[in-house]
Amino acid sequence: MDCEECLPKRAVEILDEAFDVPDDYPWLFDVDDWETKMRSKPRKSPVLDKEKIRKLKGVTFVQWCLNNRTEFYHGPNKDPTIIYILGTDHEHKYSAKSITQIFNQVKPDILAMEDCLDHTVQKNHDKMMNIIRKYKGNIEEMLKKEPKNKLKSAMLFPGDDEHDAYGELMLSWGHCNNIDSIIPYYLAEKHNVRVKELDVCDFVFDKKLESESVNLFRIEALKQYYNFDCDDTDPLIDVDVFSDLLEAAQDELFVDWLELNKQLELFYNPRPYILETHIRDVFMAGRLQDICLGNPGKTILCLVGADHMFGTLEYIHHRIPKSLMHIISNTQKSRKQLWKKLKNYDCNPTSKINKNKLQIIGVKTN
Repeated sequence: MDCEECLPKRAVEILDEAFDVPDDYPWLFDVDDWETKMRSKPRKSPVLDKEKIRKLKGVTFVQWCLNNRTEFYHGPNKDPTIIYILGTDHEHKYSAKSITQIFNQVKPDILAMEDCLDHTVQKNHDKMMNIIRKYKGNIEEMLKKEPKNKLKSAMLFPGDDEHDAYGELMLSWGHCNNIDSIIPYYLAEKHNVRVKELDVCDFVFDKKLESESVNLFRIEALKQYYNFDCDDTDPLIDVDVFSDLLEAAQDELFVDWLELNKQLELFYNPRPYILETHIRDVFMAGRLQDICLGNPGKTILCLVGADHMFGTLEYIHHRIPKSLMHIISNTQKSRKQLWKKLKNYDCNPTSKINKNKLQIIGVKTN
């Protein structure tokens, strides 16, 4: 394909092979009729803050984390809580490198994790940890020596169960599933660092926050960032898988790509963004506030999926009401009840929570 100048070399090699023999790459072309129809419809040209994206060009997740260190103040007689927020990718080997680097550099007293280890996931988590302990935190050695069936049973095999070939490709590039979970938990065990969980449980996400989307914004992001049109290939490419492939083909991950995707998702798919990303950003900021309030003078390393690092930082100094936290996380409260509550903060399927409706918290005053 004629895209060598814009796409990572490893991704181009895979594309060339896949379009030569598409039957050998079913995971790259897994697009159903409904999605094909949705992608064929005309789309409005996006409105972007290109200057904001440009300023983040070349900034890695590690650099953003260090550059956006923040403090949560407790008053004149107490030391502030220091907060570092690091975005992670669930499968990318860069996550292991970046988490370890920041952990060793800032030496946190507390790890605040996006994870929510309720009873439905605790068993799998224990399996993962048993394997990573066996290899003393060495991901490369684990992927080289651990049998594929053992990695699968412990939810560490990358990708999904439908396409082993994709998982094996990612494995050969040094990636594994839940890499941003096992590494920090291992480091916390090794250095006796407390772990606090931030996110809602899977049941709450499935019941109240998950929203179906064609992810048109990713198609537009690929056009803007790589000058590559996923709607102009034959057969059509699965845009989500292809986006993951492009990220996996890079050794480092950059923040301008995240900012571009965020702006485009708000433009094309605001409802899924508000529900799946924004509401969880706000909830995790609220949980992080609670942790700060109980830990003056401590350093917190907050690890969240990269899509959540902007929003968690944005709301960390705006008090999230307990009543809102409750209705987001309560498994007995419906999505309808959540929307009703969100109206109090000017939040709807196209608009984020109005920060002016929230009290400022943890900010130094004269």
